[in-house]
Amino acid sequence: MRMAMQALISVIVPVYKVQQYIRKCIDSVVGQSYQNLEIILVDDGSPDDCGRICDEYAQKDARVKVIHQANRGLSGARNAGLAVAQGDYVAFVDPDDYILKDMYADLLRLALKHGAAVVVSDFYETTKSASKRVCLKNNSAEFLNKLAIEDVRRLTLLDRLPHCVWNRLYAANIAKNMRFPDIYGVEDMLFNDQIVFRTDRVVFSDKSHYCYNLQNTGSITALTEDEGKIARARYGLFVAWRARESLAAGGALSCPQEVERFSRLNVLHHAMKTIVSLQGMGLDGYKEAKKQDCLEYLRENEKVAGLSGLRMKYKLLWWCHENCRALFRAYAKVSLYLRNFKNKTKLGRQNIDKIY
Repeated sequence: MRMAMQALISVIVPVYKVQQYIRKCIDSVVGQSYQNLEIILVDDGSPDDCGRICDEYAQKDARVKVIHQANRGLSGARNAGLAVAQGDYVAFVDPDDYILKDMYADLLRLALKHGAAVVVSDFYETTKSASKRVCLKNNSAEFLNKLAIEDVRRLTLLDRLPHCVWNRLYAANIAKNMRFPDIYGVEDMLFNDQIVFRTDRVVFSDKSHYCYNLQNTGSITALTEDEGKIARARYGLFVAWRARESLAAGGALSCPQEVERFSRLNVLHHAMKTIVSLQGMGLDGYKEAKKQDCLEYLRENEKVAGLSGLRMKYKLLWWCHENCRALFRAYAKVSLYLRNFKNKTKLGRQNIDKIY
């Protein structure tokens, strides 16, 4: 590693259909008070003018590198950046967001002071007219910094800490050995769950540096109201919570039984939601494979624990699926119709929490 405050930070920005936001994003990175940055812009086959804008910044600033690739999605874009990153630390910025001037100076200072492989900060949720600070899901940095790593892992798997990657700084010797999974909607969650089990020290900043844009509905990172994508996101949550259940069973955290039970209930609920979504849209070969994955988990758990803890609504739906398939299909179709009707009145960028 380079000497102390000469450490190089690789900042990876996946870029797709963000022409109206991308200049503000790149300007906020270029203008950081900590200047020893490698800025990697990954043009993920963006159909607008983003590729040209990225090249324009590369011509003006030697720290900026541009990768142009065919569209591979959010994980594919971030992974392309990780593959070429040369920094001692790695950070991510979404292309429709922006960061405040001292973000990397503050996070690097904390990383070096505490010998931490991961540093996490608060962030702001922003709209055109206002911003709101999000405080680490109501946990203070002072409280979190007193916790042992086993407790940080427990809070992570209990979903009591944000699982986004863009409000963090990672030591490259850990992050560069990781890759984002190609599972829609939970890329950050799966990445950070693995990271926290590969380090002995996570530090939290008491400052907010990242500005998360709630307005954009069309970027590489935005979720939509498209039913196919919602079903994919629900299946992604099923996979992510199943992975958390496995991590809890593997130990290395405090109160593993609590985490395992909490994870199991989330897997059960997301399995049922996935089946309902897929059934409502009609099943092809791809969807049938995902449905069977969820069914296998539900049937195995029914044998072991009788689906204890599953909400009554989903217990009834499960009974319908196993005993009265026509009624289950009817529910799925009506549920799809009602969601489509409701979505016609919705505006703005949808957060994944709203489709749980």
